[in-house]
Amino acid sequence: MNTGKDLKRRIVLTVISAVMLFAAIFGVSYAEYVKSSSVKQVIGSYGNDGALFSSNYLVMNMNPSANVYKRFFYTSEEGTPVSGSITFCNYAQGNPARTYEADIVYAVTAKLVTVTEVAGVYVKNDADAAAAGAHTVKLSFKGGSEITLSASNLSHTFAASTLDRHLSATDILAVEFDGDFKNAGSLCLYVAAVPTAVQAGVNTLDAVFAVALNSGEQRNVWEGEFTDSASGAPAQPYYDGFNYNIKGVGSGTCTLSWDNTKLQISQVFLAAYGLTPAVSGDRTSVTFAVDSDVLNRYDLQFYYAEGAAPFASWAELTGSVLLTYTDSAA
Repeated sequence: MNTGKDLKRRIVLTVISAVMLFAAIFGVSYAEYVKSSSVKQVIGSYGNDGALFSSNYLVMNMNPSANVYKRFFYTSEEGTPVSGSITFCNYAQGNPARTYEADIVYAVTAKLVTVTEVAGVYVKNDADAAAAGAHTVKLSFKGGSEITLSASNLSHTFAASTLDRHLSATDILAVEFDGDFKNAGSLCLYVAAVPTAVQAGVNTLDAVFAVALNSGEQRNVWEGEFTDSASGAPAQPYYDGFNYNIKGVGSGTCTLSWDNTKLQISQVFLAAYGLTPAVSGDRTSVTFAVDSDVLNRYDLQFYYAEGAAPFASWAELTGSVLLTYTDSAA
């Protein structure tokens, strides 16, 4: 965990406006965001433009052995293979104009795992042949030869790839789950992009993926969460600011409100979207239109209000911010 002055240097007063690159759609299948039950993510070095080693669905993970971030690929038809694409980029999502200052060399590992939920936190373990059963996941990295994960081939690591600093580079991992994977129980696909060298702001990206049958109620939802560490207490001087993420699917209106006696929002975020806060007593709020077909991810920061008493717990911090979503079709 970053502490003291070092952490202060790493927290930049800015907004990260990022566009999640949509998964490639085959037939009736598509991928969408689902919030992880793990919130153990340390504040990262994003810089002015966001993390410059990024993915459309993988999450920067400072502790891959402990933190598990879960995503779902949804399908609207029974028995149909579910396909999509996972990207790896050398720029912040939605801002390809600025690339990382050096080449990024990394290796992609994919494997079958089992994921269970313990005390509200996901736990993953390597799957064995019995857990994999007859299920398969087909993979193709950068258009290369197809690899199939199965009971007889539970994991695969692709040859290291380089994202060239001279251009906005995106590598793609195409995935296809078998048509019955939604009935695989705890079985999931784990994907990790691991840098081969230590570079500032370049960290492991990972997530686990499952398959589910879509219903109309599942599609349109926007949610917000703090993405920092949940260990210790979120008190100064160790924390001056907190990263907050809003993601979703659907079009409508979001209202973000917070306790203004405790927190203030990034002014750059307000300016970037032309938002004017409304104040009512100790609550301040902003309301803005959302449409996941245009932008389905917002990254911003909250900071301690001047003279505010430190939060005693992460639950107190989380409870001070509220995001509500109204669907345009409602």
